[in-house]
Amino acid sequence: MCRGLGPLDVAPGQDIGAYVKDTFLQELFMAQAYGANSAVTVSGNIDRVAVSTLTTGSWVIAFTVTSSNGVSYSVETDYSFSSSFNAVTACQSAANVFSLAVRDLIARTVAHPQYRVLVGR
Repeated sequence: MCRGLGPLDVAPGQDIGAYVKDTFLQELFMAQAYGANSAVTVSGNIDRVAVSTLTTGSWVIAFTVTSSNGVSYSVETDYSFSSSFNAVTACQSAANVFSLAVRDLIARTVAHPQYRVLVGR
């Protein structure tokens, strides 16, 4: 719910979890870091999603990633964006930058010191 205007449509046709998964897979494909037949499988859980559109806007997304090799760690992004006193403008800004917040979350996930161990490299 964004300032009483209703839910934000941040990923048309998808829930947030599906959007994060699809975006993560796209990034791994582009980096040629995804192997469908890999012996190691990785899963993720979104622990928290929160948006604030008051004063400075922000998306907070907390994420735990777990590997079949027993490695697990958590990351969080607190992605700031310009907001507005006008509710419609502020909520639209929040929806527009959600994809950037997710990409920041992914960057933090793969930059984590345990990432190489997580994926078995």
